[in-house]
Amino acid sequence: MQADPAPGVSDDDARAALDRALLGFPEAVVYDKAQYVQCLNARLDQGGPTLVIPWERLAVLVAVAVLAALTASVLPARRAVRHSVTANLAAE
Repeated sequence: MQADPAPGVSDDDARAALDRALLGFPEAVVYDKAQYVQCLNARLDQGGPTLVIPWERLAVLVAVAVLAALTASVLPARRAVRHSVTANLAAE
């Protein structure tokens, strides 16, 4: 059983995409792991990794999220209050 590629895609293109997916992904994983280990070893040589939390950015992010949540809940509620529930049900 042989699967046909999508219309407009040649067999060579489909084979090349499959090769890149099957060979490129493991290669990228190995390369990324090697880079991670190299970076971690460099940090350990300098006294170990340090965790820095950007509190100001985190506070701004939380404030924007709260404002967005309030806006997303208040605006539809205000619009819903303007119309009578029974009138809307009768219209349907």
